[in-house]
Amino acid sequence: HEFVDGALNHVVQMSKVLGEQIGNGYPVWPVAIHGHYADAGDSAALLSGALNVPMLFTGHSLGRDKLEQLLRQGRLSRDEINSTYKIMRRIEAEELSLEASEIVITSTRQEIDEQWRLYDGFDPILERKLRARIKRNVSCYGKFMPRMVVMPPGMEFHHIIPHDGDMETETEANEDGKSPDPPIWTEIMRFFSNPRKPMILALARPDPKKNLMTLVKAFGECR
Repeated sequence: HEFVDGALNHVVQMSKVLGEQIGNGYPVWPVAIHGHYADAGDSAALLSGALNVPMLFTGHSLGRDKLEQLLRQGRLSRDEINSTYKIMRRIEAEELSLEASEIVITSTRQEIDEQWRLYDGFDPILERKLRARIKRNVSCYGKFMPRMVVMPPGMEFHHIIPHDGDMETETEANEDGKSPDPPIWTEIMRFFSNPRKPMILALARPDPKKNLMTLVKAFGECR
């Protein structure tokens, strides 16, 4: 828990600094702690308890689902999987994160119904019943489950303003009236044999399960 101790010391120090700047001399504490993945979720659970603030958790790739997939592949035994991926420690951290969280953020409904349901600390049917009782202001008899929120991946582009050139220098149009390429273009061109072709920005490791070939195929077929 060395990381948690260091993070806690940092939070305490920053709360005092912020208090001097914007808090009229009173410490400004975090209003919530958000953990990503099992390891950070484990740390966030401890930090939220120490600071007495709510915790949010985004699990991303979940251990129990990964364990089932690896077992179905049949290439490794359960012990080999655990030795390679430390999968049981990962699952333990996810269970702790689930127990400590007020809200769990997912990217799809499938993640809730088919992946999180594998965990001891979550039951999708019971969770919906508890939500309904809370809305009706009816007692849940001490039972609690974190609220699952679906936030599909993506970006909001409505507030992004495109710029010609970089942010510090003004650029002038070429003789043909077209804007010149931005300075970064020369760096990009080094990696492409034909950089004028349409581009796809895909942020993922080159792993077959990331299905990058299907992305290229779909792009080609929709044009």
